[in-house]
Amino acid sequence: MSLTAKSLDGAAHATQVYSDLGVGWLPRNLTQVSVDLAESVPGDFFVYDITPQPDLGLLRYAMKPDGASNTAVTAKLAGSSVSRDLFRLNGVLDDQIVGLSHHVDPNSTVFAITGDLGIIQARQDPIIWAIGYETDLAINYTDLSGATQQRRLFYEVQYGGRNIQGDILTDLINDFANASSRAQELDLKTAWRLVSLATAQVYDSFHLTTSIDANDYFNKSDVMAFMRNSDGSGQGSNENRVNAVETLYSAFPTFMYIDPDLGGLFLEPLFRLQASSKYTNHYAAAEIGTNYSDVTLTNSAHNQRVEQSGNMLIMTYAHARASGDVSLINRYYDLLTSWADYLSNTTLLVHDQSSADSLSTDNQTNLAIKGIIAVEAMSKMSSIVKRDADVDKYSSTAASLYAQWKSLALTGDKHLLAIYGQVASWTLGYNLFADVWLNTSVVESSVYVGQSNFIYNLSLTPDSGDSGMPIDNLGNDIFDEVSSWSLFAAAVVPNQDQRTNIISRVHNRESGRSHTQESTIMTEGPRPAQGAIAPVVLITDNHTTTETSSKPHTGMSVVTKGVIGGVAALLAIGAIALVVRHRWRQSRKRTPVGPSFLSEVISQGTQATVTPFNSTWSTLTEVAPPHAGSQTDQRPLVHRPSSWEDSPLPLRRVVAVHIGLSSKELARLRSLANASRAQPTDGRPSNSLLTTTTDRGELGGEAGAAMSSSEAQRLQLKNSFLRHEIQQFRAEGFELPPSYASGVAS
Repeated sequence: MSLTAKSLDGAAHATQVYSDLGVGWLPRNLTQVSVDLAESVPGDFFVYDITPQPDLGLLRYAMKPDGASNTAVTAKLAGSSVSRDLFRLNGVLDDQIVGLSHHVDPNSTVFAITGDLGIIQARQDPIIWAIGYETDLAINYTDLSGATQQRRLFYEVQYGGRNIQGDILTDLINDFANASSRAQELDLKTAWRLVSLATAQVYDSFHLTTSIDANDYFNKSDVMAFMRNSDGSGQGSNENRVNAVETLYSAFPTFMYIDPDLGGLFLEPLFRLQASSKYTNHYAAAEIGTNYSDVTLTNSAHNQRVEQSGNMLIMTYAHARASGDVSLINRYYDLLTSWADYLSNTTLLVHDQSSADSLSTDNQTNLAIKGIIAVEAMSKMSSIVKRDADVDKYSSTAASLYAQWKSLALTGDKHLLAIYGQVASWTLGYNLFADVWLNTSVVESSVYVGQSNFIYNLSLTPDSGDSGMPIDNLGNDIFDEVSSWSLFAAAVVPNQDQRTNIISRVHNRESGRSHTQESTIMTEGPRPAQGAIAPVVLITDNHTTTETSSKPHTGMSVVTKGVIGGVAALLAIGAIALVVRHRWRQSRKRTPVGPSFLSEVISQGTQATVTPFNSTWSTLTEVAPPHAGSQTDQRPLVHRPSSWEDSPLPLRRVVAVHIGLSSKELARLRSLANASRAQPTDGRPSNSLLTTTTDRGELGGEAGAAMSSSEAQRLQLKNSFLRHEIQQFRAEGFELPPSYASGVAS
């Protein structure tokens, strides 16, 4: 979080700022904490070090006053009303915090920090606040044979035993300008109104870890990611499931867009579990364990056999397409084919099984089609690794299963029944998303049209929810209006207006227009699957991905329809109050998404950025990992060529998508469009440009049709729109954020 200040009347004013952090940031509701306040680097920034318990790590709350380091900082640990009233009265706090033990009230205690900026007219250097939680041991890992492993957080690899706590904080704060720039760049590539908090929800749900050897050296080739399946309740067995497959599946599109390498690191522990000779199930696991972060691998049977086997095949193929890394397919090919064989024999007539929606009715059409698509995905993976016999085997099996499925699953107008033969039943059919996302082309276009028309007509009836679509009409109230599935369903809708209708409902809920709890969305609590919306309405160019002759190859046409989806949840980040004396405006930056150090290590020098990954298959050279002990069954490092051109996620051709702007935003855009019609054609954007721009970020979330203008014209349009926004801001009495003020001529 950052703040800059500027006098509205041109005169200098005495100015102080205040912020506080609630005890809710601590991992448990504790009554005692140890707190220290230190000037981390003389004259640089000030840090709260809050230790809830010796075994629970360290919460750090830091403030960097300014570049000139002339801000007087004070702090206090007390109830929120005490600290805030003291600041309002005096403009400073009394520094009564330092000590070995403090009583805290989980409902009211805050860690407050203030800065006295002195008498100023303007402030260009921002004041920066940073929050972080540091722990040493991340995961206790026990495999099926009983062997244990202590895994450390991956970021420690970068610091090599130096002063990790100080270095991390220094790097975080000093890199703020770059991180903010990267975050804004990502916002321009996504529908950020629906995405920003949801992306944080996904990235807040996991630990990226590495193992250590007997000499306490990091094994940089053994990197795995572990996701905690928070179900939003804060209790129960679901809350601590580790790498829950259905949750990972819902979140997977986010990783495939922002950093596809991460996808493989989530899949690796699942594969390791099931490649063990002690794993006895002939279908895919539902999770690797049930007690985060003491992860003991489990061999338990479950009743989501088709669901999870299909999820694993779909995610593995999605990862290979997005990252260009086929090592998982090569290393675990036999395991993948065993799941494909299981689906070939069971997915058409699913009996005595449950879906991810906890629906246990036999012969579910939506569940069956996921398995069929997964079988075709196995054919695609077989093609990648040149298993030609399996290519034909699984492709013909998928085609046969689909022919039987559509005779059972479809109505006369080609929308999906929820259950075979139950003509009054219907389903959202969100599992069709995988066919579009992976371009497996199992389902014919007429089915998408029929399903799209049905869903749109349904949305006009009382059976439809205001903030999403019901998943079916079978009375499964617990999972009605699950946003992730609503957006997956939107991905396959070919009609723009119909697609917009679904997405707008989710957007309305996410933006708080409907009655909802602070940190819930639809009927769900906050969890990783809810955050899986990050690229929800990304519209991209059509590319073709191929692999060079140095690797097994297959020509793969990129997905031509689709919107990556998931569900947006409000991220409950705790009570941070920011009070600025006199009437200073705040410039807030969204959550920074920075370069991936993971890719730097895994790819031996290829630095990932927030720029969407390249869908093109490139020459991939497997290289020996660094001196890291035994490499048995470890993921080989992949060295990427450095000339990958920037290209968004391979979803489909450029089309228009509207994400549900407010009436005020729509009026603003219409005003801009009307004004442009009266303008002379002197090089400024014409009205046609206003209906053809493709960058959703440039028009506040509303994209136009296919891109037909040059880059220069597109930038002119952006400039015109930002000027209009600036005029509106000023008319309403707001001071502009620096990124607007510096980026657009007045």
